[in-house]
Amino acid sequence: MAKHAERQETVLARLKDLTDDDLSTQDRRFIKDNLQKRPSSSLDGALVKGLRASGRATSTSDALRHVRNDLAHGNRGYAFDELDEVVAVLERIVRGHALRLLGCPDLVVARVFDGD
Repeated sequence: MAKHAERQETVLARLKDLTDDDLSTQDRRFIKDNLQKRPSSSLDGALVKGLRASGRATSTSDALRHVRNDLAHGNRGYAFDELDEVVAVLERIVRGHALRLLGCPDLVVARVFDGD
């Protein structure tokens, strides 16, 4: 996340150097409003990608099973920040699914998946 925040600051600083002929005020506002404050996250990007690349897992669900088993049996530890990303993604999925089961409108369920 620190790399993403640094990159975001760099890009926004470079945009300030552009003149209005290069980039309109509306374009600047659009970029600033829509540039995510946090990097986009997915299960593959969070932790699963490494397990899939190592050959330990062939799918996202298989990789999650390996992580769960490693943690439950104490076979291997994982960095806190890696697990935190996975938990954040899974929490959104579970919330969205629960809201859908409760009969909430699609618009409400979609809000769960919108970035911060």
